[in-house]
Amino acid sequence: MILVLKMFGYKSASEMLGQYPLNFVEEKDKERIAGFIDLADEGKETATRFNFAGRRKKRIQLLNLKYQSLFYKTDDEKFSVWVSS
Repeated sequence: MILVLKMFGYKSASEMLGQYPLNFVEEKDKERIAGFIDLADEGKETATRFNFAGRRKKRIQLLNLKYQSLFYKTDDEKFSVWVSS
């Protein structure tokens, strides 16, 4: 978790928790990455590795992320976890 915090320019997990994943994606790549998220939400196959320009707290940086679809549901809420490497 500490590496992800540093990668995106944050000092604590509380700054990132609860934010929508696309908040960390640069505008030019949001539509494409949203497509991957939508496919995963629908239980369909999606890319497992992709590149996108990530939005850091203070600047833009190209990040290589390995995306793994991890979903779980409690009551009426659905949660997803992004795993990067």
